[in-house]
Parts: sequence; C-alpha cells; structure tokens
Amino acid sequence: MAVSRMNSMHSMAQSIFTDNETAGGDIVYFEKAKFSAGDIVWVRGDKKTIWDRGTVFAAGDDQTDAMVAVRTENGREFLTRKAYGGELMPEGDGKAGYKDMTAMRYVNEPQILENLRVRSLGDKPYTFLGPVLVAVNPLKPLKAELEAGDRKCMTLAHPYAVAELAYQQMTFVLRRPDEAAESPANQTIIVSGESGAGKTVSSKMVLAHLVARSGGGDLAKAMLSSNPIMEAFGNATTLRNPNSSRFGKLLKVHYNKEGEAIVGASMGTYLLERSRITSHELGERNYHSFYQLLAGAEAGLLSDLFLDKNEKYKILLAKSKAKKEPTVTFHDDDAANYKEMTDALKHVGVDGDNFTNVVKVLGAVLNLGNIEFDDEETNEGKKAHVSAGSQKHLEGAATLLGVDKTSLEKAFTELERKVGGQVIVSFVEGENAAQLLDGVCKALYSRLFNWTVNTINLHLNKQGGDDLPTIGVLDIFGFETFA
Repeated sequence: MAVSRMNSMHSMAQSIFTDNETAGGDIVYFEKAKFSAGDIVWVRGDKKTIWDRGTVFAAGDDQTDAMVAVRTENGREFLTRKAYGGELMPEGDGKAGYKDMTAMRYVNEPQILENLRVRSLGDKPYTFLGPVLVAVNPLKPLKAELEAGDRKCMTLAHPYAVAELAYQQMTFVLRRPDEAAESPANQTIIVSGESGAGKTVSSKMVLAHLVARSGGGDLAKAMLSSNPIMEAFGNATTLRNPNSSRFGKLLKVHYNKEGEAIVGASMGTYLLERSRITSHELGERNYHSFYQLLAGAEAGLLSDLFLDKNEKYKILLAKSKAKKEPTVTFHDDDAANYKEMTDALKHVGVDGDNFTNVVKVLGAVLNLGNIEFDDEETNEGKKAHVSAGSQKHLEGAATLLGVDKTSLEKAFTELERKVGGQVIVSFVEGENAAQLLDGVCKALYSRLFNWTVNTINLHLNKQGGDDLPTIGVLDIFGFETFA
C-alpha cells in the first residue's frame, strides 16, 4: 500500500484454469527475445486456459530480434518474437506453492496464477504478495490451523496474520515516546474483491483475531454478535455467493490509550443495493431478513404481521422470462439464522417494542410488494386504484405502518400540488403508482437498515472517540485494482 502504516488484505477469486477468450495466434511479432532452447516458459493460452506451460525448443541467436519457438504441454506449438510482458513469460525455478509470492524468481501473471492454483488445491486459500493477502475462496469449510488470537499466526499466510500485523504496528507506535513517533498509531485493513471472493468470511476472521488478541470481554463479544444482524439485513444470495454482502462496511475498533483493550467500536456503511429490495435475478434472492422472518417466526407473530409463509410475496420472486412460474427460494438454515439474528438483536438492545417495530417494517414491505393496481377511466384520464385482490395487503401494510388505509392508497394514486395557494389533485396511472410503491419499499427498508446500524453503534461505542487508537476494517467491493 502506498499509505504509511496501512495494512491491506485484498481478496480475489481467480484461477489459471478459467474460461477466458484470448487473442492468440501461431506467429506474433514483438520487440525482443531473451530465451534459450530448453527454457520453461508460459505462453498465452487458447480459449480454455489463460496461460499454458511450455518449453522453448528453438531460439535465434540474435538477442535483439530473435524468433522463439515453444511447444506447450498440451502439444500446441507457438512461434513468437516477444519476450517479457506479452505473449511469452519466464517460468522461473519450476516451483510453486510459495507462501509469499515476492519470493518467486519471476513475479508475473502466469506465475502468480499458478502459485495460487497450487496452494488452493492444497487447501491453502491464502497467499501473501508482499503486504497484500490474496484469498482464493475454497467454497468449503477448512480446518483451522490456529485459533484466533494466537501470535504464531505471523508464520502463516492468513487473515489472522494481517490482523496481528496491524495490532503490532498500532501498539509499537503507542509505546514510543511522543517526540519519536513519526506516524499515527491508527491502522486500516482493506478487504476487497468481487462477489464470492470471500470478503465477508475474511473480515470476520480479522475481527475475531482482534477481539481475541485484546482479551475478549463483553463489548468485544458484542462486536462479534453484530455479524448475524448485518448479514441478515445487508446480505443476499447471488449467482456466485449464497451470502454476499450487498453494502460496504467500515468497522472501527477503538482501543484504550495503551492499545491493550477494546473500549468501543463504530460502524459506517456505504452503498446498500436498494434495487434488490424490489427486484432480483433468477437464481438470486432478496435480503436474508425476509426469508428468515417467514421461515423462523412463530405462527402467531406471522399472523400479527399479516404474513403467511406459504404465500408468494412478489419481492421474493426472481425476475424470469421463462414460462415456469417463479417460486420463493428458502434455505435450509433460514429458520436457524432467524433465531441467531433475533438473539443478536437482543444482545444490542433491540427487544420488546423495538423488535416488534423491526419486524413490522419487514412485514409492511412484504405486504406492500404484493399490492397491484388497476386503472379506471375518468373524465380526467386514467386513475389507478388498488385492485380487489390486493386489499388485504393494503390493509396489512397500513396497520403495520400505523397509517390510515385510504391515506396510504392515495399516497400512490394521487399527487397533490400547491399552486397559487390552492391544492390541485391529479390522478396517477397504475404503472406510475407501481413505481411510487417500489420507491416506498426501498425507502422503508433502507431506513430500517440505517436504524439498525445506528442502534448497533449506540451499543458498541461506549468509550469510543477520535482521540483513541483505532484499527479500521474496510469491507467493500470495487477496489480490486488500485490503479
């Protein structure tokens, strides 16, 4: 990282054997060649691979403009004039599986991918590249090599090691005399990558190590207990990841002035995917909280929320052009995760009326999503009204939100404008009314999400402050390339 005393962990999921279109060719002209017969090299792959390993079987003597002939392991012959940086790369010492790839003789794209491939096949998903920890999601549980908080983690390529380095750098600066300290004690760990790369799990590992390293305590445990809440309200199933974070999160862990104990924490969130609240693609899901409520809540509570587990709620149905009727996709662990989520909410003070209000908003959004509009012709044009089959959902949503049923319907079907001191009412067509309803659903859920985050912060930030040493963990997509 270019920033002083900032540690970074960069999550990535990419293997050398991926289906990637490359512009190959039997003869390509480039600048220079620096290879001899017998050298092991990498050449650009065909449509099935990114790079192929091969052997130079002929090379010209002219080192400024020599032809190089390569035969790959799969029998393809490759003739080129290019050396480093394009179609041909040196293979190095023939070894792979380095814990830190800066130790490799050549640090180039094919060598990095091959090293990651070898380590991931050996159930070693983490690999350092200098200060950056690259993670290849194993997509399966792995046996822990060490417990969180163990200082021996510095010998491993692991999120624990990134967390430990940040902790050691923070405490090292704090122990120095003020006049000798050249940089602030605060540290930041960036966890980034595309969907399914393993950001959520890696962030949880970092946090678990920081909590264990500080000796635990009730406040530290409360930090860990916030994970089920944030995953319920901010995570969803995508095509690539069954538990994908659909928001960015910066968690700041505040320590006492000696850096020995956690005294507070604060969380900032960014870019919640609002579009998912009312629409998602086939094979994906809405936010977990809706499914967990329907799968895990008692029948009496569901009845109070005007919900029925067996009913098809439209915001939970995927968009599909297929003729097959879409269904709501529940996961086997939705009911268990509901209990874990409600227990975690109680731990941060969301119980009683507060909890009731949380599930009321979820129930209201589900009911609102099932409201449909019909158009009727009037002297002033088309006017939308809630269809007869949607009346029960309108009534349920109105009751849960504590508003009048008629007023709620008018909020979608009528527009009021004040002109010259007079209020002019105009009618809304059904299509526009549906768009207004979608906006209300997004606004309600987004505000519930923000309220939940603020409530967690009030519970965690007991003694936090800007003057206390801090380790920040930034979990966000979009920083795959720092260029």
